[in-house]
Amino acid sequence: MTGNTRQLFELAGAEDARKTSPFCWRIRFALRHKRLQFDSLPWRRVEKERLSATGQGKVPVLIDGDRTIHDSWQIAEYLDSQYPDLPLLFFGDTGKDKARLTGQTIRFTVNWVDHSLIRALRNIVSHGSIEVSAEKDKEFYTNKLQTVHGVDLPTVGGSDGHLSHLSGVLEPMRLTLQTQPYLGGSSPSYADFAVAGAFAWARSVSPIKLLEDSDPLYIWRARMFDKFHHDLTETTGYPL
Repeated sequence: MTGNTRQLFELAGAEDARKTSPFCWRIRFALRHKRLQFDSLPWRRVEKERLSATGQGKVPVLIDGDRTIHDSWQIAEYLDSQYPDLPLLFFGDTGKDKARLTGQTIRFTVNWVDHSLIRALRNIVSHGSIEVSAEKDKEFYTNKLQTVHGVDLPTVGGSDGHLSHLSGVLEPMRLTLQTQPYLGGSSPSYADFAVAGAFAWARSVSPIKLLEDSDPLYIWRARMFDKFHHDLTETTGYPL
């Protein structure tokens, strides 16, 4: 702890440095993008009492002075509203309408990440997420994956079928990156952080190779991870 008034509750595995939530990763990246310092507060799934003040039991939760914000989308909106003079997460070329349209487009991308990309990744890395979780969380993870997400644990992993499905899910992003370096255009936006957060989560929990070196997304991911090199080196994960 450094004494920062800004603190981020992040889901952690057996080791505090193993960050195991795609939603927490995207906020970690968002905070770095805005050059805002914070202390990480490792949290486990069964420790809901530590979040009792928020009236809910999920992370990320950001404490910023006397403000407490939960839900990754609301945190991102808060950061741009509270710190508009720092690099923006949501941005448009000119005017409020353009900015609003950009925000709606980013929301579509985030929904795609949450409901398509993370689901495809979950079918590949679920075993790993259980293996690296804290011992007190393992039963929770197993039950949730099977009963809530409908994951058939004996069939998950890096099979050709699962990897082929992931590749298909990612195809719209490949097409977008043919004409621009980031989903945000010439610079990364919150849409990029949402996708990068999903890949950072996968790296944290599983050694399975998700992208071929020749894939344009491999180059994009390398660019994003290089931008947040400090976060990748200070946390625990598998080699890409």
